Amino acid sequence: MSNINLINLVDHYEKENDNVQILGLLSLATVLKNKSSHNVKIIDFQHEYSLNKYTPQKDFQLEMEQLYSYVIDNKPNLVGFYTMCSNYHLCIPLAKLIKERNPDAIIVFGGPQATLTAKDSIRNIEWIDAIALGEGEDSIFEIVNTLLNNEDLSKVRGVVFKSNNSIIDTGMPKLIEDLDTLPLLDYSFIEMEKARIVNIDVGRGCPFNCTFCSTKSFWERNFRLKSANRIVEEIKNLKEQYNIQSFSLTHDLFTANKKKLLEFCDLLISQDVNISWSCSSRVDTLDEEMIKMMGLAGCKKMFLGIETGSARMQKLINKNLDLKKIIPTVKLLKENNIIYKLSFIYGFPEENRDDINMTLNLINELLNNILITFNTIQLHSFTFFPSTELTERHCNNLIFSDKVNATMLSDLKLPQEINDFIKNNKKIFPHFFHLKGDNQREYEGLDKFIPIVYLITQPKFKFTYKLLLNYYNNDLLKLFSDYKVEESSLLEKITYFQQDNLKNIINDSIESIKRFVEKRNFGAIDFVLKHIVKFEYDVTKFLLHSKEKEQLISYPIDVFTAVKNNTLEGINENITVKFNRTSEKNINVSKT
Repeated sequence: MSNINLINLVDHYEKENDNVQILGLLSLATVLKNKSSHNVKIIDFQHEYSLNKYTPQKDFQLEMEQLYSYVIDNKPNLVGFYTMCSNYHLCIPLAKLIKERNPDAIIVFGGPQATLTAKDSIRNIEWIDAIALGEGEDSIFEIVNTLLNNEDLSKVRGVVFKSNNSIIDTGMPKLIEDLDTLPLLDYSFIEMEKARIVNIDVGRGCPFNCTFCSTKSFWERNFRLKSANRIVEEIKNLKEQYNIQSFSLTHDLFTANKKKLLEFCDLLISQDVNISWSCSSRVDTLDEEMIKMMGLAGCKKMFLGIETGSARMQKLINKNLDLKKIIPTVKLLKENNIIYKLSFIYGFPEENRDDINMTLNLINELLNNILITFNTIQLHSFTFFPSTELTERHCNNLIFSDKVNATMLSDLKLPQEINDFIKNNKKIFPHFFHLKGDNQREYEGLDKFIPIVYLITQPKFKFTYKLLLNYYNNDLLKLFSDYKVEESSLLEKITYFQQDNLKNIINDSIESIKRFVEKRNFGAIDFVLKHIVKFEYDVTKFLLHSKEKEQLISYPIDVFTAVKNNTLEGINENITVKFNRTSEKNINVSKT
């Protein structure tokens, strides 16, 4: 009997101590347990971090030593790494450390990142013994036993390895056509006592062909769903065994098959399963009937990838959404009490300022229709991922980025040795590179300004922003560029995940808008704008922070009427405004 450790490293620093996510490793561990007598152990550092059992070190070498001590504790014969682009740069040095100190330990990489970069990884990372390709449930047992018994790996399908300085690729394993044949996951591998949300593997593959997405390469565009009966069975088992009430249905596009979706909803309703769940979708795979049924069946959250508000870019990236359907679809979700997260990307190759402004204008339109808040929008700068059409097309023109995209969420400062390795292996790490001659510097920070600063402050400074956008001719990029000049320190301070620091981020954003207007000269409207922003700031501060029952503040112009009527007409008189607290969360504002 051999000791096998399956590893999932931290790929972001957001504590989700109630969410069980590692479906891939759980599935492989279950298969190995069912088919062998090996001692299989899962070490999910993300889960350990969420449970406060593991604290990442800020020093890289200390972090590697800490990770090593966890992994090597039971003297594993084989260590398998589940790899993503966001943790690959950590998997590689940890694997090297394990191999240097334990030469007999077998190192296997699997998961999307290793699969999509398999030959380049095996060629350049000599301490990896093998890479397990694609879906591993049908191949993992044979791969593991062959390696442990030191037998001929070339006879096993679904693996890449090096033999006598030659790279051997035995081909991708066959995709599992009937996902219902997979064994029910054995959750005894992880601590479930505090689990409140569990990810459920409901299907694999996406039928669409977006040029920026690596999903189609990993799953070969082979779209499969588990049957409604199987999904409901898994949900009911987890509910009965662990009292789980909330589920995240893991699939890039759960709503692609309307018939199967409605069958799933019908089963949940008819069997009175009574759970809440979330999923991912596209606006062109949803209609009113589906959304209503999903709401009735307990769907509470949905992720929608919009990507761009430019019709031209929708075609160029092969997303091909009808932009006219976005607002009506989002309204339907809101009417059916389904919370949505809308994802946007800027900085695509061939994208220009007008395209980006169209995306920002769409976000603004959603905001003005009261369809979004700052926590319902994601805006990311474009990232080159392995084996995507865009990466293959532009690979020769990519240059190393000294500032890693927000997608790379590790706070560790990488040593020069790792940075050099990344620089020399562009095909393995395209997400650390950007396109030569693009506008990366000009737009740096936009992914923080719009979804955080702007969406937090716009509802509180509505008239201020109306005047600002009139001044900038409705060009949010120009507004952002000037804001960044004055408030770059705040943008640098904001981190990608900030739930632990959310209150400070809100306060800092409010302060920053007032400072920005005070610092710059806005020509003919400068005097008025500075007093408008002060009034809206005073209202916000009194509402959120003042402990006084009443406050009087004087202004040289009638800011009260200007904001109330949304106009600058007839505001020349001096006024005093009375702020009166009517309840803990409400105030009354009036002229005296």
